[in-house]
Order: sequence, then structure tokens, then C-alpha cells
Amino acid sequence: MGAVTLANLADIDFLPGLLLGSLPAFHHLATHSLFAAALVVFAIGGVARWSGSPRMRCVLWGGVIYFSHIGTDMLVDDPTPPFGVQLFWPLSSRHFSAPITPCGDIEAIDTIDCDSQKRAHGIERAFADFSPKRNR
Repeated sequence: MGAVTLANLADIDFLPGLLLGSLPAFHHLATHSLFAAALVVFAIGGVARWSGSPRMRCVLWGGVIYFSHIGTDMLVDDPTPPFGVQLFWPLSSRHFSAPITPCGDIEAIDTIDCDSQKRAHGIERAFADFSPKRNR
């Protein structure tokens, strides 16, 4: 559960947009940067030290898990400008995305509409085939 939360932590930038009525207003900005990843890694190191967990292992896995979200967002087509993520924020406000998007047929969802709900339902049905069957 902690890994799933950590992997999605970068999307906390949706909250200010949600409050302002424009969901993607702040998406792919500061929380999708190497600086934010470094802050998360330092926080994980502090928690690991405090709890007596193996610090290096926690820091490495935490960094990989958090950055996997940023890397994945760089591989997905971004339908709303500015395109990509602010990878080097606060040093640069430039947005970066992968030169090729192997996940090109997957678009980042910028608003919740009927089409995105249909896609989500299709994904649910696809994964239902792989879930354990209950014996009745």
C-alpha cells in the first residue's frame, strides 16, 4: 500500500486545481521534478533512520518508485499544454517529454468525461479476466 501511495504522490498537484475548478491547472509542475523526487528521497531516509529500517535500501526503492511515476508521465501523450513535465524545476521552467511515446495510444486524462469513463471501464473489464475467480 505504501508503494502505491508513493508512486502516485506526484499527482498531489491535482488538489489545488481541483479546488480552483481546473483539474490539470498545476499538473506536471513542481511535484513532477527531480527536486521533488530528491525531497521525497530525503524524507524516506529520515523515516528509515528514525524507524531503524535499512536506510539505503529504503531510499533506493523509494526513489525508484517515486521517479517511476515521473518517467511514465514522460512516456504518455499529454493532451494539454504545456506538454511534458518540469523535470528540472526550480532551475528551469522548461517542460520535457520523451522523444517517442511508446504509450502513444494512452492519453493523460485532463478532464473527466464520458470517453475517459468508458476507457476506465474497459480497463476494469480487461483486468477482471486476470483476477482470481471466486468459487461459488
